[in-house]
Amino acid sequence: MSTKQKRFKYVVVRNKSYGRILKNTKIYFEGKRPKQLKKDGSISFGKNLLEFFRSHFQRFQWIITEEENSIRKERGIYRIRTSVNILSKMYAQLFDETRDVKNDIIKSRFSAMFPRYFRRDFRKVYVAGTLTRLLTKGIIPKLSAEDKQTMLGFIPDLVASESISSVNLVKAETQIKSLKELADDLEKSIKENHTEGDYFGRQYFAICLAKGKR
Repeated sequence: MSTKQKRFKYVVVRNKSYGRILKNTKIYFEGKRPKQLKKDGSISFGKNLLEFFRSHFQRFQWIITEEENSIRKERGIYRIRTSVNILSKMYAQLFDETRDVKNDIIKSRFSAMFPRYFRRDFRKVYVAGTLTRLLTKGIIPKLSAEDKQTMLGFIPDLVASESISSVNLVKAETQIKSLKELADDLEKSIKENHTEGDYFGRQYFAICLAKGKR
């Protein structure tokens, strides 16, 4: 069966939960219609994916495939192919995260209503990928003193849990960063008409203090 023939297999969105804007949108598929895709166009993540694609592409076709994941522009239309496998992984992740969120809500509510029996846990269940979304340079000015202290206490445990090669890499990167900082300080000191001897004397004194020497 050719790619062109495969493109013309589709179901039309009739499910009311998709809303007026997505009504009559076609969801294409290659080969047999996936079991997850219902005749009314409903499928897990379907509404969210269509809204997501609409926000990025003026003209597109969403095609569910057996294995392929790709985006190609063909004749002015973006063909967005997503495999059944990736959709299943997204659903599994949603299930796990939803379960964790529900457990958090239960703990919070019942500890508030029955503190005698249930102790409140202020720590939320960590959802994989959260740090990747949050840890950007832009958040540094927004970190509180407590945030910074928590991160400084967390990093050594993270490094210790990694392989020896990773630890050595982190040490090397830290040393390089320290040397760069010292070089910047030296340049600044020279511009301020301090001698190199005075500069290194101060640095040696600071290192001795850090090591507990007198």
